[in-house]
Amino acid sequence: MPRKMTPRFKFMYLAATMMGLFTSYNTLAQQVVIVDQVTEHVIQNQQKVSGSFKARSQAKIAVRESGAVQHVLVNEGDHVKKGQSLLTLDAQRLIIQLKQAESSLIQQQASLENAQRDHVAFAASAKRNAITDIQLRQAKTKVQVQEAVVQSAAQQIELLKVRLNDMTLKAPYDGVITQRIAEPGAWLNQGAPAFELVSSGKLEAWMEVPERLVQPHSNQATDITLVSNGQTYIGKGFKSVGKVDARSRTFYAVTLVSDPEQALLPGMSFSAWMPTAKKQKHILLDKDAVVRRNGAAMVYQVVDSPNGTVTAPVMVNVLFQHNHRVAVQAPLKQGDRVVIEGNERLMPGAPVIAKERTDEAQPEQIAQVNQH
Repeated sequence: MPRKMTPRFKFMYLAATMMGLFTSYNTLAQQVVIVDQVTEHVIQNQQKVSGSFKARSQAKIAVRESGAVQHVLVNEGDHVKKGQSLLTLDAQRLIIQLKQAESSLIQQQASLENAQRDHVAFAASAKRNAITDIQLRQAKTKVQVQEAVVQSAAQQIELLKVRLNDMTLKAPYDGVITQRIAEPGAWLNQGAPAFELVSSGKLEAWMEVPERLVQPHSNQATDITLVSNGQTYIGKGFKSVGKVDARSRTFYAVTLVSDPEQALLPGMSFSAWMPTAKKQKHILLDKDAVVRRNGAAMVYQVVDSPNGTVTAPVMVNVLFQHNHRVAVQAPLKQGDRVVIEGNERLMPGAPVIAKERTDEAQPEQIAQVNQH
C-alpha cells in the first residue's frame, strides 16, 4: 500500500511547488526594454513657445508689357524654379519694331561715315585756306550730331530687345503657383497681375514670445528647434521684431527654416524652444524616456539588485527640449541608464532585460521579443 503523506510533508511539498511556479513566472514576466544613458552637457535654458510659418516671399507676379496672352505655361499647384517661364505675350508688334530699328541704325551709321569723310575733306581744305573756319566747325558738328543719332538708335534697339524679353513672364524666385489669373487670349495691361507665387525652400517661422523673455540683444545666433506635424526642423538664429503687443504682452521673434522636402506650408503651426538664459550644465536624457502619469513626469531608471535588473521610478522636472533630448531636474547623474522603449506599461521594481540602445533596436523588434 502507498505510504500516506503526513501534514508536514504536504506543506513542504506545496511550498516547494509554489516557489517553483513563482520563480518560473518571475522569469517569464521579465520585459525586454531599450535603455539609454543619461548625459550632462553645457547648454542654454530654453522656453517652449508657439508660432506659425510664413512664406519668405509672396507676391502677385505682374507682366511688364501690355499684350495679348499667347501661352500660359503653368497652373495652380505647380512648383517653379527661379527664371522659369510662366507665360508668353504676343510679341509680333515688337518684333517688327525691332527690325525697323535695326534698319534705321544701318542708315544712320552710313550717314555717320559720310559725315566723317566730309569732315576729313574739309580739314584738308582748311589747311590750304580753301574753306572758312565756320565751314570746318559745321562739318565737325555734323559728325558729332550723327554720332549721337547712331548711339540713340543703338540704345533703341537694346530697349526693344529688353521689351521683347519681357514678353515672356518668368518666375523671380523658387516657389509654388497658388493662383492663376491669366488666360490664353486675354489682354493684359502693363503691371497687371498674372499669377500669385509663394516662395518655397525656406520659410520664416514667426514665434509669439512672452515679453518676460526679451533678450538684451534682439539678434541671436543660437539655433532653435522647431516641431511641426511630428517633424523636427532647425531655425538658424533669430531676430526680434522689436514691438510688444499691448494686449497679449508678447512680441514676435523670427527665424529662417530650410524646407528642402517642401513638407511645410505657410500658415502651418509649430512649437519651438527659445533660449532664455546663458549656457550652463544640465542633465539630458532622451525625450522618449519621460512618461507622464497623473500629471507628473517620471522616468524608469534601470538598477541592479539581488533579484536581478529592475526598474526604479524617478520623478523629473522637464526644463526644456534640446533636439531629441530634454533637460531635466532629477536625482540622476551622467552614466545612469533609463528606459526609452518599453516603458509604457512598466511598474516600479519590475524585472527587466535591459538592452543598450542601438540603431537596430526599433520598437517593433522589442514587441516581438516581449511576445515570446
